[in-house]
Amino acid sequence: MDTRRPLIVVVDDDIGMSRALERLLGAAGFDARVFDSAEALGASGCARRADCLVLDLHLPGVGGAEYYASLPRPRPPAVLITAHDGPAAQRNADRIGAQGCLVKPFDGTAFLDMIRSALRSGGAR
Repeated sequence: MDTRRPLIVVVDDDIGMSRALERLLGAAGFDARVFDSAEALGASGCARRADCLVLDLHLPGVGGAEYYASLPRPRPPAVLITAHDGPAAQRNADRIGAQGCLVKPFDGTAFLDMIRSALRSGGAR
């Protein structure tokens, strides 16, 4: 039986948000790693080991949707997060095959539900 906790990688330049999500994910039984940019995640090699990526749409440098679209397939499922509500956010999620897009501030239960759904679906492979 596999007892490894799923690895959820969070990329958000808002350190308070990243740390809050890291604590929430840990309390829910996930292993969480946080990065403040797509470039930092890319340099770490952690994206290849992730079971799910949580990517902010608007990051300094490469944005979350662009980073995810650049990953080779198969790639882990992704959930996008953003502080900018609007139809463009959901279009970005649909375009790259992400599980969905949550607008900050979002409910922790809704966030965890989307993570679990992404893990079950396997995401955009």
